[in-house]
Amino acid sequence: MNNVQINGYRSLPLCDIHTHLHKEPLNASLSAFRALMDYYGYAAINLACVHRMGTDDMDTANILKGLYLKARLNEDGETHAIVYGNATHFYDERDTAENYLAQVKTQYAMGVDGFKILDGKPKNRKHLGHPLCDPVFDKMYAFFEENGIPVLMHLGDPPHFWGDKSGMSAYGLAHGWWCGDGTFPSLEELREEIEGILTKFPKLKLCLAHFYFLGHDPAGARAFMEKWENVSLDLAPGGIMFEGFAAQPDVWKRFFADFSHRIFFGTDNTNVISGDPAEYFERSWAPVNLVRRMLEWDETKQVPYSAAKTLTPLHLPREQLDNIFEKNFRRLHPAARPLDAQLIARYASALSKQLQAGNVSDDDPALEIENLAVIEKYFAAL
Repeated sequence: MNNVQINGYRSLPLCDIHTHLHKEPLNASLSAFRALMDYYGYAAINLACVHRMGTDDMDTANILKGLYLKARLNEDGETHAIVYGNATHFYDERDTAENYLAQVKTQYAMGVDGFKILDGKPKNRKHLGHPLCDPVFDKMYAFFEENGIPVLMHLGDPPHFWGDKSGMSAYGLAHGWWCGDGTFPSLEELREEIEGILTKFPKLKLCLAHFYFLGHDPAGARAFMEKWENVSLDLAPGGIMFEGFAAQPDVWKRFFADFSHRIFFGTDNTNVISGDPAEYFERSWAPVNLVRRMLEWDETKQVPYSAAKTLTPLHLPREQLDNIFEKNFRRLHPAARPLDAQLIARYASALSKQLQAGNVSDDDPALEIENLAVIEKYFAAL
């Protein structure tokens, strides 16, 4: 049985705007995504590829791997996968407006479909050391705006991350997500930086991940969406947003009725499968179930949330679900951008040589050299 059959969902195609690619052999990643898409009834996914997931984790070949997977998943000529690229920070004199612009232009020429910015996560923003609306990014944002290139940005974290440390989970503490020691920019300051970006680039196609952490603030969410007509939100959990939806269901139903054409299905899931696939899908890709249950189920069936809590679902109408699950994705990406096979092959070859010489930092250079060999061979033959 697949996920739809097990959970009694409507038979609706899903397009996920927010997945990631973790370090695995490329063939294992390809098999994982094919199995996951089949099990969940996915029509398309966005591989949001970033070179640096945190302040230390380096995945130098992430975007090239994403482009390979896009090519393989789209071999039938349909758009089952798109890829978002990401500009790398060097945290030295190389971080110039010209360098950021050159990076995104090169990736766009290769065939990425948009860009993912993770610098708005408080830990990353603290390490960056200057605002996201700093002029050093203006040429990059202008390029995005002028070419209608979509941007998916993580901005902020749940508000309680700035509160008492005792309110944090062990997982959050282990990953350095607590922001309450006075050394992090506040959530309000981070949102002011978004306002700064949009004031300069109001036509930027900006999607804010995790619902911009506004799940407990419907008035604030409405004011923001009404002010910036080109901005959208994704529903990738943290689950705390769904607690907010369940606390004021009538208010949020009106919000979804007004803005379902600017809200995207997303999960933040990855290409990693361990153990029995069927059991793993229901356990570790649980964000799919959390989002679908909250949006689809009616009030007679409460959504499991934790050992001690259930949530009342919103039971949205079919038209709104169609927008969120598929149509918004297809409007933004009617077709995957073409890939420049020879350019990708050249970059894969050059990066492999840099890794072999020890000139580039990576958490697992041996694995990436193997992956890059697969990428170079595939694209050189096209």
